[in-house]
Amino acid sequence: MNKTAKCGKKRMMEYSKSAEETISSAAVDYDETPALPSKLKTLNRENILKCFRDGKEHTASDISGMTGISKITTMRAVRFFCEKGVLETRGKAHQTKAGGKYPELFRINVRQYILSIAIWSGVISFTLMDFGGTVIDQSVYSDINTLKMTMDEILNFVTKRLALFQEKVGIAKDEVYGVFVSTSGIIDYQKKRIIYNAQAPGWGKNVYLLEPIKKLFGKHTHFFLDNGGKVIARALLLDPVIRQKRVMLITTSWGISGCFISNGKILNGKTSLIGEVGHMTIDINDKEQCNCGSYGCLERLVDIRRIREDIETRQLPPDSKLNGIPKDQIDEKLLFRLASQGDETSQRYVHYLADCFAYALRNISLVFDPQIVVFVGDYAYAGEFFDKCIRSKLNEFRYYSDENTFDIVYEQRTMLEMDYTGAAVAIEDHYFSNPELYEGE
Repeated sequence: MNKTAKCGKKRMMEYSKSAEETISSAAVDYDETPALPSKLKTLNRENILKCFRDGKEHTASDISGMTGISKITTMRAVRFFCEKGVLETRGKAHQTKAGGKYPELFRINVRQYILSIAIWSGVISFTLMDFGGTVIDQSVYSDINTLKMTMDEILNFVTKRLALFQEKVGIAKDEVYGVFVSTSGIIDYQKKRIIYNAQAPGWGKNVYLLEPIKKLFGKHTHFFLDNGGKVIARALLLDPVIRQKRVMLITTSWGISGCFISNGKILNGKTSLIGEVGHMTIDINDKEQCNCGSYGCLERLVDIRRIREDIETRQLPPDSKLNGIPKDQIDEKLLFRLASQGDETSQRYVHYLADCFAYALRNISLVFDPQIVVFVGDYAYAGEFFDKCIRSKLNEFRYYSDENTFDIVYEQRTMLEMDYTGAAVAIEDHYFSNPELYEGE
């Protein structure tokens, strides 16, 4: 089914107030008339321009307060960006209660757009945004199973629907600054290809997914490809607290994947394997072979199909709320809900799932030691019983204590929302990292 949503002015990229402290700590301020040394001037310009990434209108006084940079230096930088066309004036603000002159408003002046494309196991979506992260239009196809399709079939589907989407939104090829494709599998970042997807071995190896998509855009459009878990994690980087922590994000809807964040950076590693926690061996005696070639992978142990098969082979207690429910209708969210209602059979399965994740997190802590663990997807709705079980299991490991165990966060934004938000963050990072924006007098 094709769902189209026009979200208009809805903001998807709001910075928390504590961002002001983060920006302020990096500011270097000079009030003197002489020009700033080149490096200091560039640093101040970078911090000032960061404040406009939210797409909102700001006065020079607003920016000065956010950064701690003097109004004189701030106004010089704002005028510099206006002359370069990076910022634009938006007229005068309403007069304040204190009276005085009407302050001038400024806003980012990037007339190009951002396109996020998600190619997941059960969803293909297109989301068009402006440079403030506002969703302009979106098309979602949720009646598709890409794991059972060849890559040629997927690309044929994507390019045809993408052409229709471009026609619908009425935006020219050259008006798109960046296209970010989010998918599953191991990514070769240098060659921008999928090395291998253990969930869909039929896709093959070393797949150049972007090539047919590039033909639909202008020669100056930038293209990005990444694992969905890492794209989703980028949405967390809008929180300045997250940017300064060691964070692990776990996605749980189309398999188990993850992303590690340290000091605001996504960790990838030499072969992009960092984050593939679903393929961490938890039970060396397990008999089921994973598509990655190993046995006892976390992803296989917590697969809902395994639980369904176990339920089918057991005689459930007469009072279990699982009785009479068709096997294919049993999923994680149902188990979480029934466990919270006190169904003992469901609680046993949820307890087992919590134990599996606790073992994985214990092993991860030995090499990464996260301060925050974030669950997204189905396990974001795991509930109090799961949370109690996983914390209880973690506390069995004696080097943990109540004071030093990591925080566990259950992030209930949809994975799709986090994905296109993360795509916008990455593309904006690319734009704002261009040194030419800050050069000149």
